[in-house]
Amino acid sequence: MYILRYPVRGESRRSLDIMNHHNLFTVSEFADLFNIHKKTLYYYDEIGLFEPKYTNEKGYRYYSDCQIYDFHVLLSLKNLNLSLKETKQYVNHRTPGTVIDLFNGKIGEIEEKIEELTRLKHSLTKRLALINSTLDTSVDDIQVQYKEEEYFRLEPIEPVRDSDTNYIAWHHIFIEESKHQLNEGAYGQMLLRENLIQNIYSPNYITVEAIEKKDMDKAFIKPEGKYVVGRKNGKVLHSTSLYQRLMKYIEENNLEIIGNAYEYFIIDGSFASDVNERVLEIQIQVK
Repeated sequence: MYILRYPVRGESRRSLDIMNHHNLFTVSEFADLFNIHKKTLYYYDEIGLFEPKYTNEKGYRYYSDCQIYDFHVLLSLKNLNLSLKETKQYVNHRTPGTVIDLFNGKIGEIEEKIEELTRLKHSLTKRLALINSTLDTSVDDIQVQYKEEEYFRLEPIEPVRDSDTNYIAWHHIFIEESKHQLNEGAYGQMLLRENLIQNIYSPNYITVEAIEKKDMDKAFIKPEGKYVVGRKNGKVLHSTSLYQRLMKYIEENNLEIIGNAYEYFIIDGSFASDVNERVLEIQIQVK
């Protein structure tokens, strides 16, 4: 319970006036009101952010009841992730106009954060579904499946026949593009139909799922339809053996290739240190 502190002998006239008109709290008492450490109040006093109402001749600090609301405002600003400099500027010069500017700015930042977290959730949810699907499907199975339309951002890579050269080229491009957060969505590769039917299995593009609306507006559209789908364990960038199995299946089942091939790195080095646990899926559009 906090009590009114009455003036004592030896206090100055100004001190007496302050103590007669305010409920005063010690540093510890004021800190307890807000469940903070008293060192926080000492620090705020040192930098001029929040000073005690009164300091007596012995250097003891006291805060008044009229400062409770001001400190609540300060803590609210801290929850908005304002820097100490921004907080001090606002506290010392707050007006309805500065409140409007501050809130509008923070609402914009919150909306951006929500979008960022939504993208991350989408990416994690899709990746989790793909990983879980490997538990239900044998890598030896080849199936014909209906696939929904997808949107990709494309990054061209120079087609090469040597898989080791392709491996190095792919990682060079991916590392550069990931600086711009290209890898927020699920990623893989695309091989054009004209190469596929000539048994050239070097992909032409890195594909990254387009998550944001601005990316979808200019994205490559993978068409919905029927696809021959197969998987393999091992290095995800060494795909020739899987292509050969898929092409054999297409020929034996009298199917016709009408679109591109899409490679999905379902489990890559990010999720499995053991190469044998990594999973590549290839989808080839057919009719």
